[in-house]
Amino acid sequence: MNDYYIIHSRSLSDFAIARVELLEETGFKCYLPCRDLDDSGLPKDTYGHILNAISNSKKAKIFWDGVSHGCLVDLGICLGMSVIIDEIVIVRKGTIASLIGQMEAELRHQ
Repeated sequence: MNDYYIIHSRSLSDFAIARVELLEETGFKCYLPCRDLDDSGLPKDTYGHILNAISNSKKAKIFWDGVSHGCLVDLGICLGMSVIIDEIVIVRKGTIASLIGQMEAELRHQ
C-alpha cells in the first residue's frame, strides 16, 4: 500500500520527483507514475496500471501547472475511488525552486 499517489503535470516532473524524494526520506511510500510506471509495451493497459496504483494508495497529492488535462482525469479517478486528496499545489513558471525550498523546510519540521 502506498501512502501517496502523486498526480503531476508532465511539465512538473522534476518538481514532483524532488517532492517524492523528500517524502520518501521521511518514511512515506509514494507512487510516482513518471518514475514507477513501466509503460514500455503497455500502451493499451497504462490506465489499468494507474487505476491499480491509485486504488492501492491511501492519499493523493496533486502538482498541477493549471493546464494539464491528465491531472484532472487522475483527480477524478481519485475522487471516484474515495482516495483522500491530501494536497493540491498549482505551480506557475518561476516558482518551482522557491516551493521546493519551502517544502524541505516544512518536512524537516514535521
